[in-house]
Amino acid sequence: MALRVVDVDEQVRVLALADDRLVEIDSGTGSRKTLSYLPDLRAARYLPGERSVILQHGSPARLSLLHPDQRRASPLVREPERVCELLDVLPGRVMYRTNRRDQGAFDVVIRNAHAEAEQAVYEHGGEVLEAAVSPDSRLVVVRLTDELVLVDTMPATAGGGVRSLGRRGEPVPTGVRWLPGSKTMIGTLAGADQLEVVRRTPTERSWRTVTTVPSPHGVAHGVALPAPDARITAVITPSRISLHRNDNGDTVRELTVPGTVLPNGVAWAPGTAVLAVSVDDSDEITLIDTNTGSTRLI
Repeated sequence: MALRVVDVDEQVRVLALADDRLVEIDSGTGSRKTLSYLPDLRAARYLPGERSVILQHGSPARLSLLHPDQRRASPLVREPERVCELLDVLPGRVMYRTNRRDQGAFDVVIRNAHAEAEQAVYEHGGEVLEAAVSPDSRLVVVRLTDELVLVDTMPATAGGGVRSLGRRGEPVPTGVRWLPGSKTMIGTLAGADQLEVVRRTPTERSWRTVTTVPSPHGVAHGVALPAPDARITAVITPSRISLHRNDNGDTVRELTVPGTVLPNGVAWAPGTAVLAVSVDDSDEITLIDTNTGSTRLI
């Protein structure tokens, strides 16, 4: 069964999806455990710092909370007729998009994973495609069809919490993420022959190019994943993974991976220099020590 990495926890346990099955792999022993088998299981994330997993499954999509040691999932949002799709996680909380208010548009909501409390942080309509919350929970960047918006979850004035991060007609970065420290965003722009990595702070007026990665056969898709220590970013396309310094974009190392990389199947292990990588049509996961470039299969 082909595996796709979806997350890694502090103990370097790897969460991976295989069709509708969720598997956890112990990187130390290589042992595998099926945590869940659910129809239309599409996403899963560890809640940082605890032994809990958020699942997205079903049609319409719904969210459940799983305790791996108990292998028992319980509904997190009880709205079976509405779409609830996982966007991001924080310690003890989950961010998701839902069409509960308007079936033709999506809101972004942050919910306590262990209580009924939640906060709608974006309710301005449109097709929400992606969203990422800053590590301090203060800011949320939301990608719509043709623009990025920045949401302040604690605005100083009423109505002052949402603003655009671009001008009409400008290319819109995808896969935007926050660097540790909550002060800088990083994303990618895909071109015909290269992937451009861009960054900006919330107060800057435009994106700045960090580095570009060539792709002579065309860029189907790619992502930029900041490392936990904020010093480097892994730039990932199907044909390559390279590490770049965040301050000047210089290449630190090219990583060797045995196969075609799944850019949406790569994750850092929190607090480490380990990168877990999925390759196309493989039932093994490649672990890379980014300090040395050494690899091993689990």
